Amino acid sequence: MKNIPLYDVRHIEDLRDMLKQSTELYGDLPLFYYKKVRGGEYEYHTFNEYNTAVQAMGTGLSHLCGLGSRIAILAETRYEWYISYLATTNGTGIIVPLDKELPPDEVASCLNRAEVNCIIYSSSKQKVLDEIKDQIPGVKYYICMDKTDKEGVEYFYDVLNKGQELLDSGDRLFLDAPLDREAMTVLLFTSGTTAQSKAVMLSQKNICKNLEGMCSMCYIDQNDMFLSVLPLHHTYECTCGFLCQVYRGSHIAICEGLRYIVPNMQQSKVSIILVVPLMLEKFHKSIMSKAKATKKMARKFEFGRKLCKFLLFFGIDKRKKIFKQVHETFGGNLRLIICGGAAIDPQIMQDMQDMGFGCIQGYGLTECAPILALNRDCDYNNRAAGLPLPDVDVQVIDKDENGIGEFIAKGDNVMLGYYKN
Repeated sequence: MKNIPLYDVRHIEDLRDMLKQSTELYGDLPLFYYKKVRGGEYEYHTFNEYNTAVQAMGTGLSHLCGLGSRIAILAETRYEWYISYLATTNGTGIIVPLDKELPPDEVASCLNRAEVNCIIYSSSKQKVLDEIKDQIPGVKYYICMDKTDKEGVEYFYDVLNKGQELLDSGDRLFLDAPLDREAMTVLLFTSGTTAQSKAVMLSQKNICKNLEGMCSMCYIDQNDMFLSVLPLHHTYECTCGFLCQVYRGSHIAICEGLRYIVPNMQQSKVSIILVVPLMLEKFHKSIMSKAKATKKMARKFEFGRKLCKFLLFFGIDKRKKIFKQVHETFGGNLRLIICGGAAIDPQIMQDMQDMGFGCIQGYGLTECAPILALNRDCDYNNRAAGLPLPDVDVQVIDKDENGIGEFIAKGDNVMLGYYKN
């Protein structure tokens, strides 16, 4: 691979520092695009509005359940999820993101194993929590993201508004709460080689070093629009599709659901999307089935591809013009597709690149916060997971005669360990 200099990135000490810097740099720019009703128009909250909400919610949480609390989130992707995450990590305590699709008994197990004392959830999970309430005696505080009159449940915006009142009166409990960048700040449950899910402990340092490393290899800035499709309880989406955007000043449009991906891409004019192989395979299959619907269309498509390659040889890139119809299907601005989670057929990536889409893959795991290796947007190999992030050392040990062995890694992004294991 080519020896191309890394992109410049700014240093962030912790997630509080990240949000502070980004608010100062991008304050009035839109951060989160959301819809009040399905099928409606996108509205947005700015960096300033998000920072204000995080500080208010953090203050409210700190007074409600105390500093050092362990707070779980059980909800679909929504603005309140994003607020809850940094309102916890930036001073209140430890965040425990949970898979909203977990069955009730597994939700109870995770809450107990993580020693959670507060849970923030959407009304769609009320039935699950009602079912397991007697099994989770350690959970003392229930906060619903939606308005409710259920006894013993706080309304999310009541807690936030109370926090804002405290801030207005000069309270600094949350703002001045000590942060240890080396200590656990996130506890994540991930499937592993054992029957029981493993609880991965990540620190502020783990996450911040991962953000700095991956953004030095792949260029992202305030002109980029991401579409959030994957679940936020996974570090892939949380680090790369949420915290990365806060860090780099780009924008996030919340997808309405899997069946709305393409319409939402068109509405939001998305420029970058994070996908797993199955999603990319579906994109590719849809494009190819239309491009080769008839022999005439297939010949035209292949001619266009060969013409683009010929022109590229002379440094002329006409791919987006020749394949304009394909680009317009995805909103017209899609410049980069990042694929992770499993290996992808190299030919699929090559086909997407031939049509003018940047398409790269990486390798990661929850234990590495999560990115370990990444192809660069300016230098890639479709048959490889990419290069290790800066300051990450990787080795293959105990190799057999074919060079296959155990893969080990060392770096500041590597987890603190498994909780109580």
